Amino acid sequence: MKAKELKDLRGKHCLSGIERGTITKERYETYYEDCNYIKFCLDGTNYMAVENPDDGYRSYCEDLVETDEPCNVQIPDAEVIGTMQPDDKDGTHDVLQLFDAITGEIVLRVGTQYIDDYYPMCVQEWHPENLACNQKGMKTSD
Repeated sequence: MKAKELKDLRGKHCLSGIERGTITKERYETYYEDCNYIKFCLDGTNYMAVENPDDGYRSYCEDLVETDEPCNVQIPDAEVIGTMQPDDKDGTHDVLQLFDAITGEIVLRVGTQYIDDYYPMCVQEWHPENLACNQKGMKTSD
């Protein structure tokens, strides 16, 4: 698996798969922990981001990696626009936001909010209701 940065996924893409789940990861020599993950397919490449729950009060998104494992849920090809969540008065963020190109709504958010704060927070949001293909009466192609 090859590590990527979330900011590398800015711009126009085709989203075609999604998967959310839990995996067990080794944290120390004899300590294993269940961790949430989100996997998504952009332009035919599968990416996986795993949450590190840290100490239960803090969490953060570990490295984004490319994986050969396909997503278990295939969706109709959706054109999305990737941007990074802007920093604000509350903190610094490293969160990729994918907007549906037709509806303009956020369909996927992944990363870490408040990375410079005492309580960083892993973000793994999936909003299929915001995809154009799920909008009643919405034309999804020309």
